[in-house]
Amino acid sequence: MTNRNNSNDDRESKRKQSSLRWIAFCLPVVLIVVQFTFPPVDRFHEDEVYWVGSAYYYDLAFVERDFGHKDWQLLPARENPALGKYLIGATLHATGRRIATPDILGSFYLMFANMPGAWGTNEAFEKRRQVAIRVDPTIAEQVLRGEQLPIEDSDLRTVRRLMCLIGILAAIGIIVIGWQCDRVISGLVASTLFAVHPIVVDAYSHAMIDIVAVCFSIWFIIGLIALVDAKNRSISRLSLVGAATTAALTLACGSKMNSLVVVGVAGLVVIGLAVPWKWPDPQTRWKSALAIFATCSLAAILCIVSNPSLYHDTVDGVMALSNEHRLTADIQEQILGGRLHDVGSRVSAVATLVCGSRFAMLVLIALLGNQIRLILWHGPNDRGWTLMLIALWWLVAFVMLISWIPFAWDRYALPMVAPSVLIVGISIEHLVHFILSQRTPGKSSP
Repeated sequence: MTNRNNSNDDRESKRKQSSLRWIAFCLPVVLIVVQFTFPPVDRFHEDEVYWVGSAYYYDLAFVERDFGHKDWQLLPARENPALGKYLIGATLHATGRRIATPDILGSFYLMFANMPGAWGTNEAFEKRRQVAIRVDPTIAEQVLRGEQLPIEDSDLRTVRRLMCLIGILAAIGIIVIGWQCDRVISGLVASTLFAVHPIVVDAYSHAMIDIVAVCFSIWFIIGLIALVDAKNRSISRLSLVGAATTAALTLACGSKMNSLVVVGVAGLVVIGLAVPWKWPDPQTRWKSALAIFATCSLAAILCIVSNPSLYHDTVDGVMALSNEHRLTADIQEQILGGRLHDVGSRVSAVATLVCGSRFAMLVLIALLGNQIRLILWHGPNDRGWTLMLIALWWLVAFVMLISWIPFAWDRYALPMVAPSVLIVGISIEHLVHFILSQRTPGKSSP
């Protein structure tokens, strides 16, 4: 009789867990669709012209197959990686729309041509002029008069829907990380917070590439956790996980360079694998370290190979991915002001963007500290090392952001949102378990 009762209890427990998993999967998806369908403000953003126009490079690479075209050396080709542009171009091409000329891309610069200082001076001015003169003269005249942009409403709708789908994929990725930690409630809470976070809503509501970088950074972390947990995995299975992880990292860093945050996490994990007692299975640590190193190396090679703007001078081209943004920030400072010059102002900006206030950031840091304390107290058993990896993700993102963030603009803080909501979700689940343990004699909090 006791065994039958236990069996019924097990089935009931599995049924409830399965229901919770479905809720965890569906709720963030519904929230993102609702937020996308009923945006709180007018969607149009000037940068959407830039990113839709950048689909021109997909046409050059995959339709014309012209890898030596002079337009690969224009500023838009050099200042951002290529894969995000290809993704937008491929989506538009699948709907029957080709961005076969640089008219839209050049129009982005013409939008600001009459603003004093918007193109900078000397070399900076010339780089922007070279893009602008590639626009058809009739279209250029219309843009300069403020009459019409060559971008179509259908282009914006198509790319915005793509970004909404990628936002859903990102939210699902956060759920998966919760499952990897054996914490379904954490994944549900974190993905829900992610779906409604103002910065994230803004990212997946616009035809811009930022949400792509965030999404595939999340899925890279999923792969990283799987590679570290290599116990009992065959070489073929590990290779499959490594290939998927490589693809995720390639798409992340091939969209936006701020995805290097997760590369920093991977580097520290490889270093940490050299300390055997920090990980649950020291015998497999070198296999994991080698797999992670190979994954990151292959992703770097793929990012270079996929970008024809790097073929002429790879070193100079890679440096341009950073330097051009710094030079653009100098121009933006001159015409807009508000640049963050010191660490204090950057910390304050990140706190406000990610958490809403500096006090809320202090609360988040306290939750992070408590999570690390619990991990160290209970040791690396079970999934403690996975939770430590999430804490490491947050710390690396925080340090990298406050070291370079130039302005208090939403998109710059995006790399910190995912680890932040995961920490909140994990803390809430710890609190729930603690409350339940106090009500149930003999049951301890995990």
